[in-house]
Amino acid sequence: MRIADAWNTPQYRVVIYTLENNWYVEFEAGPMKQGYKMSKEKWPNLQSVKEALSVDFLTDVYARFESMYQALKKL
Repeated sequence: MRIADAWNTPQYRVVIYTLENNWYVEFEAGPMKQGYKMSKEKWPNLQSVKEALSVDFLTDVYARFESMYQALKKL
C-alpha cells in the first residue's frame, strides 16, 4: 500500500492509497476514521477517484463522522 495523494480539509484529512487492485480512500477526523475501497476496474486512475469524491459523497462522509462523534460521546 502506497500513498497516492493526501490533503486536509477543515473537517477531516483525506489520504488515497494505491493497492494492487483497489484504491483505498481514508478519511480521518479526530479519533475516528472511515475507509472506502474503490476498484481500479471502475476507477482506473487517481484523477477518476478524485472526481468520484463528489460534494454529495463528501457530505455523507461528514454526516457519518457527526453520527460517530455522537455515539462516541455516549460512551
